Amino acid sequence: MLNNLSVKKAILYTMVGKYSTIIMQTVFSMILSRVLTPTEFGTVAVVSIFITFFSILSDLGLGAGVIQNKKMTNEDVNNIFSVSVYLGIGLMLIFVVLSYPIATIYNDKVYYKLCPILATSVLFNSFNMIPNAVMLKEKNFLSIAKRTFISCIVSYAVSIGLALQGWGVYALCFSQVMSSLMIFLWNEGSVKLKFHFKADIKPIKMIWGYSFYQFTSQTINFFCRSLDSFLVGILFSKADLAYYNKSYSLMMLPISNIPGVINPVLHPILSEYQDNRFEIYKRYQKMVRILVILGSLISVLCFTFGDQIIYIMFGDQWDEAVLPFRILSLSLIPQFLTNTIGTIYQSVGETKKLFHSVIITTTLIILSIVMGAMMGSIVTVSIMVSMAYVMSFLITFYLLFQNVFGYSFETFLKPMKSDFMIFVVVIAIVSLMPVFNDIWIDMSVKFTVYITYCLLYLILGKRYFQIISMLKSK
Repeated sequence: MLNNLSVKKAILYTMVGKYSTIIMQTVFSMILSRVLTPTEFGTVAVVSIFITFFSILSDLGLGAGVIQNKKMTNEDVNNIFSVSVYLGIGLMLIFVVLSYPIATIYNDKVYYKLCPILATSVLFNSFNMIPNAVMLKEKNFLSIAKRTFISCIVSYAVSIGLALQGWGVYALCFSQVMSSLMIFLWNEGSVKLKFHFKADIKPIKMIWGYSFYQFTSQTINFFCRSLDSFLVGILFSKADLAYYNKSYSLMMLPISNIPGVINPVLHPILSEYQDNRFEIYKRYQKMVRILVILGSLISVLCFTFGDQIIYIMFGDQWDEAVLPFRILSLSLIPQFLTNTIGTIYQSVGETKKLFHSVIITTTLIILSIVMGAMMGSIVTVSIMVSMAYVMSFLITFYLLFQNVFGYSFETFLKPMKSDFMIFVVVIAIVSLMPVFNDIWIDMSVKFTVYITYCLLYLILGKRYFQIISMLKSK
């Protein structure tokens, strides 16, 4: 049963929490980007790569397994949670030890101090994994939204306070620690899980066949997503890493806040239809149409106003992030779509096929990243990464529709051909536009072009009415 909670209502709750949080994050990031230097951001970005990997290790795909398995008892969940506690303690200790090789690789002794601090974040992230899954399984989206917003405000407030006091890189570290701690405290009050000193691993065996492929896919996807930052950090300067990470994270904002809002809602709800693939196909097809339209609008916006967006948000010291950001923004449409595909595989219980798909696309993306890095700049890395995401979209969706849904990939693409053609034409026009020395004239010309595109695309192309019609449908 869906407990009378529709996809729309669930997405609404998630959107309110997510977008409230992103507004606060943007404001706080604008402040920190003017207080701290690109090199300081780059220093912390190095460790953040490892933090993300350890978060995947602490989950092992068990969170998704808890959501998917409808026969699991409360005692089963308690045992899995107990295992995750022991796992978190072990990972925390390993992360502390990793400070030595990280400091050696990046030739910076500051990591001897940063890694032990951030190891606390690794611990709490592990503690939070199963409670997060339980809240999602129970479709407690409103509580999750409140938790995310409050933890964001507290953690960034601490970070800004420390930055203004001259704490530098440590201000960014304590932000991550405080965020994971706040989520842990919230979960303790919301999810009543019991810790067992002698944890039974039998419940893990119940879901391991599902969770293993989920975990493996996440791990491969992580290396695929992080290899560019890893290579930039090693081959180029920390400032270059900061510029690239800033452009990449800014490009990821619409991805994490549109597909990222939909994904947590889709899995617990669509998994109810795991034996009715046609129903999942119908619902997903409508969602893809909306994502293509939104992706087109946002991608053109970011490409057109890339320099203004960087300068307004982060200041003039981040000017070298402009070109990578504009290039990466061209991959928004395929990334909007591929970021939802894993949830569909999970919902139909085909994590093994998801794993096979990830293997193919990851190989392509890794080769592209290495080629971009060997070409010698963050601009070439951005170009190759964008091209790889486009190819990844074509491969993953072909495999999904052919092998999972049993429908022709050409049938799926046909309604969107005009969207892609219009997108290419508009990007070409913007690329050929002259740059005016007067900032107001330059902004006015760009604004006129963008508004004209929006009117023609949405109104004359009847896409606005398509979105309204699809949102009204069940």
